[in-house]
Amino acid sequence: MASKVAAAPIALSGPNKAFNDKVGAAHFFQRWDIDRRSQGKPMEVRLSNMVAAKAISDAVRTSLGPRGMDKMIQTSKGEVIVTNDGATILHSIQALHPASKMLVDLSAAQDVEAGDGTTTVVILAGSFLGAAEKMLEKGMHPTIIAESFLKASAKAVEFLTDISTPIDLNDRAVLLRAASTSLNSKIVSQYSSTLAPIAVSAVTRLATSTSSNVDLRDIRIVKKVGGTIEDTELIDGVVLNQNVVVSAGGPTRIEKAKIGLIQFQLSAPKPDMDNTVVINDYRQMDKVLKENRTYLLNICKKIKKAGCNVLLIQKSILRDAVEDTSLNFLKKLNILVIKDVERDEIDFLTKSLGCKPIADIDAFTEDKLGYADLVEETSQSGTKVVKITGVRNKGRTVSILAMGSNSIVLEECERSLHDALCVVRCLVKKRALIGGGGAPEIHVSRMLSQYAQSLKGMEAYCFQAYADALEVIPTTLAENAGLNPIAIVTELRNRHAMGERNAGINIRKGTISDILQEDVVQPLLVSTSAIELATETVTLLLKIDDYVQARCSLLGAGADRVVIGIGARSLIARPACGGVARVTAGALLRSSLCYKVSDPNDPFAANRTTHSAYKFVEGTNLQALIDAQNTTSLPQTCITLVLSNRKAAFGLTRASAASPPISTAYLALQPYLKAHPNKSRADYDAEVARIVIREKPDLVVLAGWMHVLGESFLDVVSGTRPLEGEEKVEKPIQVINLHPALPGTFDGANAIERAYEAFQNGRIEFSGAMVHRVVKEVDRGQPVVVKKVEIMKGEPLDAFEERLHRVEWEIIVEGTRKVLDELKPL
Repeated sequence: MASKVAAAPIALSGPNKAFNDKVGAAHFFQRWDIDRRSQGKPMEVRLSNMVAAKAISDAVRTSLGPRGMDKMIQTSKGEVIVTNDGATILHSIQALHPASKMLVDLSAAQDVEAGDGTTTVVILAGSFLGAAEKMLEKGMHPTIIAESFLKASAKAVEFLTDISTPIDLNDRAVLLRAASTSLNSKIVSQYSSTLAPIAVSAVTRLATSTSSNVDLRDIRIVKKVGGTIEDTELIDGVVLNQNVVVSAGGPTRIEKAKIGLIQFQLSAPKPDMDNTVVINDYRQMDKVLKENRTYLLNICKKIKKAGCNVLLIQKSILRDAVEDTSLNFLKKLNILVIKDVERDEIDFLTKSLGCKPIADIDAFTEDKLGYADLVEETSQSGTKVVKITGVRNKGRTVSILAMGSNSIVLEECERSLHDALCVVRCLVKKRALIGGGGAPEIHVSRMLSQYAQSLKGMEAYCFQAYADALEVIPTTLAENAGLNPIAIVTELRNRHAMGERNAGINIRKGTISDILQEDVVQPLLVSTSAIELATETVTLLLKIDDYVQARCSLLGAGADRVVIGIGARSLIARPACGGVARVTAGALLRSSLCYKVSDPNDPFAANRTTHSAYKFVEGTNLQALIDAQNTTSLPQTCITLVLSNRKAAFGLTRASAASPPISTAYLALQPYLKAHPNKSRADYDAEVARIVIREKPDLVVLAGWMHVLGESFLDVVSGTRPLEGEEKVEKPIQVINLHPALPGTFDGANAIERAYEAFQNGRIEFSGAMVHRVVKEVDRGQPVVVKKVEIMKGEPLDAFEERLHRVEWEIIVEGTRKVLDELKPL
């Protein structure tokens, strides 16, 4: 029979001090009956969406602006990316909550539409959600908020258009200013004088006076490691990723080139089926080799007969694209060979060179060749580069050769160039500029506030909230630049109130100035697109009132369904896969921003992660329990509530970001006592117990709760003291705690630091961690699971702490399972 598991707060602090201060939360589990059903509340579903979405917004907020911080991302393949590009950061995030995925998609949509402003659009969405949350808490209907926000968005676009400046695509100086502004917020900002002219020239070569768009697929960036970013150049012709094949001694330079692009192989044909040919006579072998050479020689002669002297060979997955024998023949025919051309490069090369791809040797004719004055492989900054210049009948394409000292720099250079190209393309699509530096957002905020005064009812309130939310951009720019955001935004308001509508934040000088005179400009399309897309996403989230989980694809027809009560935030019907509902949960930004410290002189550095990134990325005791629920580690078990006594505890975000989301609650001691002057600490403990018993849990796990739970709490959950207005607890609720020390040692707070100090003084040789039952004496309850952890000589405290935490993540699950099996065996 399935059992109800009340899970408990997970790690303690205070005398039961939780080492994991990031969670600071109590977590409640429940084993459910197969037919158990519960209903979610629309308000809590919306709040869950908002928490998850705002977590994504907060993650990229520090990257906004010229002084924004960078993120180090380690991919699943071990590759390292260093960037402050919002689209790249969000693309790398493993977002598990549906609402957080929507913000990742929002950034991608902004990248497609404008190519820039991918960080801005997510920050705006988070700010709009914060404004909507406050209005929801005041009882306003989400539909009214959504409709008002859409109207405010339309007005904002109108106000932005009014202050925009029309531009002429022939005015190169204006285009350079826009491209430079985009590059100034990148890691490669010091090279904006090199990259901005390249971006402008590339787009203007493709655009005409009547163009309404530019296809950036016609601009190809080829990356080569070597030199510096200053060596990046716009090629008057075509530059190739591949090198010339010189293994047979063929030419590396051809003038008056006739270029052929083939999609067949210059190697011996293979049968469709695997066959084995046995040759036991050397004369037969000679005959086979001779026929092979004759076959390849005839192909090479046909290529030469068509007049081709430069041959591009598409990469083959079936057999070798070209054999050494063929290369030898081509060398004698003085034909330059470049092989392994990728399939996705074919369209660009044919358009650029004016040639046609040839799939069969019989179709190899002169009319399918491209013509160029010179094809040459040169050495540039220590790397080989193949350039094709003087192309006759060249299509409207552009090639850019990007240089850099290493692959990380090159990748960021490519991303920065892409954003600059997109900015110039925006000016082709909508030929107008506005200022940067937070000036347009302050102007629109002020105009919307004035317009709101002409409205009546709740719509006026929504317009004002929308206007206030727009100030998040100048506020964030000031914060990231190390300025006083309150003083800066206040001064901006005053300057705009005096009619200086171009007043913005001058990041370099740390003051307010006319942003147009500082050449800080951006395309109108970037700002209008960001506001419209962010508003549309927020209105969509506001109208969601429930989650519905699709049927598991592993189930056959007629499979049973299980309703899992995860808590008030969402009650999701999930199918039974193999008899047990599958619940997968994870940290919102898991494995995205983690980085390791590597020091050859530190034997423990390989296993050490920086403290802040470690707790944010790798997981906590709560995350271990979320991942284990309803798996073989904790079968038929769900977390019903996460309770925290710290409002900013990241464990609340983890719970809301789980899939499906877990209900959360917050109750802090000091705010409770201030709100109830006649109440005491014992009353607070009783109120915590009230929250717990309403969940009717089977087990409470303490993992980060920041005070000792006193007798009032234990008496209520044990059933010895009934609470007024609550049902009596018929069956005592078990409570367990995770403590980072062995039984009878280092009770209370700072156990890890005290154990480490004792080891340094020679008083102990090892420490450990335990899961124990909670009694009135702090950390003196009966141990459930105990595990020793050795302290290594010369090991830093943070390295020991990390190893101990990893042990805790294991035993917190093991201890929970052990107690649950005692209470309700499966």
